[in-house]
Formats: sequence, C-alpha cells, structure tokens
Amino acid sequence: MINFIKSELYRVFHTKGFYLFTGFGVVMVLAMNLVLWMCGLNTPEFRYNTTGFAFSMLYYGGFQPILFMTLGISTVIFSGEFKNKTINNSIAFGCSAKTHFIGKLLVILLCSLICMLVTEGTLIGSGYLLLQDSGPAETAKVIKATIACTPILICSVCAAVSLFYILRSEVKGMWAWLVLIIGVTAVITLFGMKFEPMRQLSRWLIYNLVVENSMDPATGMTVMVWETSEGFYRCILAGVIGILVFVTAGLAGVYKRDLK
Repeated sequence: MINFIKSELYRVFHTKGFYLFTGFGVVMVLAMNLVLWMCGLNTPEFRYNTTGFAFSMLYYGGFQPILFMTLGISTVIFSGEFKNKTINNSIAFGCSAKTHFIGKLLVILLCSLICMLVTEGTLIGSGYLLLQDSGPAETAKVIKATIACTPILICSVCAAVSLFYILRSEVKGMWAWLVLIIGVTAVITLFGMKFEPMRQLSRWLIYNLVVENSMDPATGMTVMVWETSEGFYRCILAGVIGILVFVTAGLAGVYKRDLK
C-alpha cells in the first residue's frame, strides 16, 4: 500500500496535470481580486473592493463550482488508468484490487485537499493584500464554510473514484457522477415538492447542501445551510454518510471482477 501510494504521488507531482488544474484555480481567484482592486482604484464610489465581497463569492456560491471541480481533479489525477490500460501494470506486479482502489483514492483526496487549500489561501492572501479589510468575521465565515463543506467535497471525490472503478471507465464514471449527483438530486427535489419523505431526503443530498439557502427576514441577507447550527452538522454528517456509502460501493465494485 505505502509503495503504491509513493509511486502514485511521484507520478502526480512529476506530471503537469495537477499543477495546471491547481494553477487554473489560483489564476481565477487572483484575477477576481485584481479586477475588484482595479475597479476600486478607478471608481472611488465602488463598494465591492472589500474582502467581505471577495470572500462571499466563495462561501455564498463558490462551493457549487468546487463540487464540479472535485470531479475534474479526480479525472485528471486518475490519469486514464482504464483507457490507457496502465492499471494492468500495477496488477501484474502484485497490487491487489483493494490496495489499488484505496491507494488511488487517498492520493486523489490528498491532491484535492492541496488544490483547495492553495486556491483558498490565494483568495484570502490576495484579498488582504489588495482589498479593503472587512474584518475577521469574513475570514471566520470562509473557515466555517470550508469545515462544513469539506466532508461533502470528500464524498464527491469518493463518488467519482468509486464510479470509475465500478464502470471501468473515467468517461462513463463522469457521466454517472453527473446523473447521480445532479440528476437524481433534481428528481428527488422535484418530488419533494409534493411528498414530505422526499423533501426530507432532499435536505441530505450533497448537491442541495452546497446550493440550499434561505433569507433572513430580519436582515434580508442570504443564509446558507452551514451558517445554522443544525445545517452545519447536517453538512458534516451527510458528507460522512456519503463517504461510507461510496467507499463501500467502490470496494464492492473492485471485488466483483478483476481490475483488467
């Protein structure tokens, strides 16, 4: 297991896919803060060149695209194992199905975490360097949102990797992820408008947890799920349950037939 993980990390950190993917995220958030900074310089009455506005782009809507990015980075790091049949080399050298699946999953999770931390670090760091400081409360919101949503993002990666193994194809796995995470969620949410059990179930689906919000009648401000105590723990619990479900499904998939 350790040797396989080391070899995978060596491969990832000596190829350009991971760096290009992470660099794209860094460039996007840096460009956003630069635009806000320049608008503030050229337009004195501009009200959005603040860390509060920049950070709100993450915690009020940023985790939805990040959810899709977990699928993207999973595909990039998986690196066409089934398409290029490179998985056969590992199996030929005695790597078991369980070792391959768990090792690959851990490497992808580690790379995803690094990518997220670097991108968020760039957002926060460049925000404080370029924009007007809205106070520590905004940074605290970013941290709280990240803690609440990290299990959901891990769950998304586990879903993607498990589907790759179950379907023996990254392309089929990507489509299956979209159908499962987006399509099935949409159907259950639609039925939830009429049937209460479906509505309750939809509140625990990971896609809904990163997009669901309400309006505070007192302030008129948007309130995301993770901002309430109940919603915060619901995000964490839903993510953990999803991780267990998809990892179990992935292991069952690799044991069902040989990884060839």
